[in-house]
Amino acid sequence: MGSVHYANTFENKVLQQTAFLVDEISEYMFALEIANRDFVVGYFNTLIIDPEIEATEFNFVLMEVNSLIENSFLELPEEE
Repeated sequence: MGSVHYANTFENKVLQQTAFLVDEISEYMFALEIANRDFVVGYFNTLIIDPEIEATEFNFVLMEVNSLIENSFLELPEEE
C-alpha cells in the first residue's frame, strides 16, 4: 500500500497489515465497480469524526470495513 495511509503509524503491525489488506480489497471493488469510491471515502470520513466512536486503531479498521459494506453494490444474503 502507498505512503499516505491512516494505518501507517499503527503500533499493532497485524492490525496495520489488516488495514492495508482491506484497502487493497476496496481498490479491487472500485475497479470492478461494485463499490463507489466517493461514497466509501465520504462515509468513512463521516465515521472518523463521529464523537461517539472512540478513535482507536481497531475502530479505524472496522470503520473502513463498514464503509465498504454500507456503500457496495453487493446484496448480502438475509440472515435466517
